[in-house]
Amino acid sequence: MRGEIVKNLTTLGFILRLTKNPQPADRFPKRPDQNAVASGGADFCVKMMDIECRKDWTLGQHAAPVRCMEYNTRLGYIATGSWDNSVKLWDHRSPSTAVQAASVPDKVYAMDTKGEKLIVATRARSIHIYDIRSMREPEQTRESPLKYQTRALAIFPKGDAFVVSSIEGRVAVEYVDPNENTKKYAFKCHRTKDAGDGSELIFPVNAIAFHPRHNTFASGGSDAVVNLWDPFNRKRLVQLHKFDTTIASLSFSSSGDQLAIASSYQYEQEKVQYQKRGVWCDFEPRNGPDADAGQHDHDPSRGRERVPPAVLSGREGLRIRENCQIVLERWVRKKKLR
Repeated sequence: MRGEIVKNLTTLGFILRLTKNPQPADRFPKRPDQNAVASGGADFCVKMMDIECRKDWTLGQHAAPVRCMEYNTRLGYIATGSWDNSVKLWDHRSPSTAVQAASVPDKVYAMDTKGEKLIVATRARSIHIYDIRSMREPEQTRESPLKYQTRALAIFPKGDAFVVSSIEGRVAVEYVDPNENTKKYAFKCHRTKDAGDGSELIFPVNAIAFHPRHNTFASGGSDAVVNLWDPFNRKRLVQLHKFDTTIASLSFSSSGDQLAIASSYQYEQEKVQYQKRGVWCDFEPRNGPDADAGQHDHDPSRGRERVPPAVLSGREGLRIRENCQIVLERWVRKKKLR
């Protein structure tokens, strides 16, 4: 059994429930019309569960893990995005078949829906804007304003703009209407200074959530910090206390009086070992699996070389590979001197 925070669209705020999905579940949006939740996870299935009687049933499934799930309050549809390069809409009143489906060029990494709009961000840094009444073709397709992999996406409560975040500690504000994109902007956030050498440590921004009334939004990152932002005056309103580990998910209650914060370690700084032909290179990446350490020959009889921590951002994004190259050159020099 796996506990998850449930997004409750009624006045109850937030509740913690259990799901019977055998694989990790990604998101649990609350249905406002009855005491039930929807879930999607690594078992490819989209399920519903009645909380009171603890019965669950399957709405349908994807061909790969379900990465994103959102609830459209206007039409009452559940939207799911998967690593099978597809987005589907489900009606809980007619299980087993998707109401609509659309194919996207790559894996779905982030998604949100408001009113009649559905915005999808993919691994290839493309953003697709759909009208959920007809999803045969996207209304717009544009490239992400951020240079690195997308982590989160949220639409403004009015539906006229959206916020997207990346692994490079940046957040961008974009407008749905291309004619208004002269007002778009991006800013840096979730960054700290290294106590040792003073270099800038950059963390992924994993979660974004809008306040339902004030149009302000919260961001949570792998620095274990939650910030609240005013997107109109372009400034930070407040920074909450630092949590024990990575901020994985955020959600405001429907009244805006409560903010649910899920903190869960995402293995950004886990010690990783690369081995090739008996060659070991140990390092502690600061930005998870997207950092490429490279694989180089090293004499195992002389012990392991430790590569300093790396930061994934701009020119510093090459530090892991450069340090690995230094290790290799040092070993070659030692061999020549013998």
